Formats: sequence, structure tokens, C-alpha cells
Amino acid sequence: MIKKIFLLLIITSAIINASTVWTPIIIGDIITFVKTEKVRPGIYYKDFAITDLKYNPYYTNMDKVIKENFGKNYRVADWNDLKKFYYEKDGDLTDLFSKFNLKTSKYNNSVFVWYDGAKKYYDSYYDIYRFYYASWHEHNPPSNYLQHDEIDNSLISLGSWDHSFKILAVKKTF
Repeated sequence: MIKKIFLLLIITSAIINASTVWTPIIIGDIITFVKTEKVRPGIYYKDFAITDLKYNPYYTNMDKVIKENFGKNYRVADWNDLKKFYYEKDGDLTDLFSKFNLKTSKYNNSVFVWYDGAKKYYDSYYDIYRFYYASWHEHNPPSNYLQHDEIDNSLISLGSWDHSFKILAVKKTF
């Protein structure tokens, strides 16, 4: 029995990768493995999820982070997903941002999103790439906030800059 367990540990450690785990099932003398997705902690709300860590946009493959954190059924959320959630599905954005513990603020509690499929654009004035994010402003964005779009008179705003934020994900079936 000890040899079986030792062999099982060696086999198990050899077949784990970033997003998949082969879970062993032992029935008598037979060992079989079942493929399961490895999911890291995060916060889930309806069809959305948010990473538990903040990421630097210059050095992060956000698609890869979402796949590793939430599995193949999620993708990076697009600004248009938030608009669809609010306008077409009568979703409560205040509840969504509150569940994700994203308090209203000027900049710090925002989440990365794509905007029409793009994650960034080049700002020639500052000579930098700006990365898109959504912020909960409760109808009162800061005066120096570059607002590309807004939902419900700036309840939620789409901004851009180069800070580190958590990443908002959505189910691919959304």
C-alpha cells in the first residue's frame, strides 16, 4: 500500500500543469485519474469574477491570468459586457462592484476591462500606453479623470492609465 501511495504521489506531481489537475481515484488495486480544472481563489458574482491579485498591465498576459484563475470558461470582461449587464439584463452594477469590494474612489479600486476588444491605446500626449479599466464613481468622477465612456450618468466610468489593478472576468457564455 505504501508503494502505491508513493507511486501515486510521483505520478500526480508529474501531471499537474497551470490550469489542469489530474485527480487520482483509487478503487481496490486500480488507480485512475480524472481531469479537473484547477481554480485559484477569486470572487464570483453572477456571470462575473475578479482576480484576487492586482497585475501590472505592462508585464501581464491578462488572458492567461484569467484562464489560470478561473478556467477556460471565462475571459477578460469587456466594457460592453458591463453595459449589457446593466442595460439589457437589468443587472445591478452597484451590487456587482460592492460584492467585489471595489469601493467608490478616484483611482485605486478599479478593474481592468477591454474596450471593444482592445486592452490599451497609445497616448501621444504622455507618450505611454494607457490600459482600460472600469471605476465605480457613483455619478461623480474626478475632474481630471479621462472618461472614455460611462454608464448611467457616471455610475460606472471607463478610464485608462497605467496602474496595477485586479482583472474583471466574465463567463464566455455571457
